[in-house]
This record gives sequence, structure tokens and C-alpha cells, in this order.
Amino acid sequence: MYIPPFTISTNAINLIAEISAQIERYAIRLEQSDGLRLRKANRVRTWLKQAKDHLLIRSCVFHYEFEFIHPFSDGNERMGRLWQSLILGRLHPLFEYLPVENMVYANQEAYYNAIQHSTATADSGPFIEFMLQEILNTLKRHQGSLISQHNVMEVRDKVRDKFGISSEQIIEQIQRNPAVTLDEIAAALSVTRRSIEKKIKELRDAGYIRREGSNKSGRWIVNDEV
Repeated sequence: MYIPPFTISTNAINLIAEISAQIERYAIRLEQSDGLRLRKANRVRTWLKQAKDHLLIRSCVFHYEFEFIHPFSDGNERMGRLWQSLILGRLHPLFEYLPVENMVYANQEAYYNAIQHSTATADSGPFIEFMLQEILNTLKRHQGSLISQHNVMEVRDKVRDKFGISSEQIIEQIQRNPAVTLDEIAAALSVTRRSIEKKIKELRDAGYIRREGSNKSGRWIVNDEV
């Protein structure tokens, strides 16, 4: 194996020690900052459990507060929408098949404008009104049509029979949050990203799912007609 020529002086060793000390200080600051954001998120969760406001209102407030606190380095928007879907699922099971991710997908600019408006006024009211309107619009669009729990279960059954339970769980994750990432699926199912990549490829090759849009901002589509 080739070893490039280099020497390490006493000064270089001292510099390494100083750099390491600085990195440690930054790590402590980051840990403290992350911890503060997570504590804020936990306070909002406590409020969610204890508040007496209508669950529709609480779900919107929690969604906004989660986005505002921004507890993680990445994926906060998707997680906020997923949390609101889970909260709304306690109000009525139909929200399991009308995820918030789908509600705002076609209206993303207005969604982010509502977040910015609420932040500028230090009041989540504008975001609450936006999300309630999106929920109402979604319910009206599906009025008189089947919110296809049967189709959802049929697809899951076909996938389970052909690929196994892990692939069925992947389908469920996608149906709950079409913008879910492979890392998020892997974390939710407690498996490696590589195993998720393999199952996703099988599902795509078989036509059960497809990708719409880019890897960063796109979403998964489940094919109910397979």
C-alpha cells in the first residue's frame, strides 16, 4: 500500500490538540442547543395533551410550533405534517387516508407563506386558518367518493402475499406520508437503509409504487390498480 511522505512536527501535534479542544466546545454548544429545542418540543407535546381546545385547533398549533422550534437538523417539515396526521387520526380514522402531506402538496407556497406570516406576527392564527381551510377543502373534494380503505387494504394484502410483511409495512409508511424518506422508513421499521432500498426496488419493479418528482422534494405514489 502506498504511504505518502509526511512528517509530524511538535507544532502540528499542539495544533491538533487545540483543534480537538475547539471541536469539543462546539459539540457541547450544539448539544445544548439541540437539547433546548427538544425541550421546547416536549413542552408543546405536554400542552397538546392537557389543552382543552378542539383537536383540530391543537393539531394545527402543534404542527406550527414544531416547524417553528425546528428541533432537528433536517426533515422538520415532513415530521410536522406527519405529527398533525397522527393527531387528526385521533379525531377520526378517515384522516389515516387523507394525510396532511397530501393536503399541502399542491399548495406548498401558501403553506410556507402561512408559516412565515404566523412567525412574523408571533401568532399561529394565520397558520391555523390555512390548515383548517386545507382540511375542509380536502374533505369537500372527497365528499360522495370512497376514501378507499378497501383499496388500501387490498394493496397491502397483495404486497404482503408477494413480498412479505416488511414490504407491507413500507407501503403503510408511504400511505401515511407520501414524502417519507428512505432513512425515515428505515428508522420507523428499525431496519437498515440498505434493506429498505432493496424492498423499494422490488416494489417499484413490480409496479406497486412509483416516484413522482425529485428525490428531495418529490413523493411516493401507491398504485391501487396493480
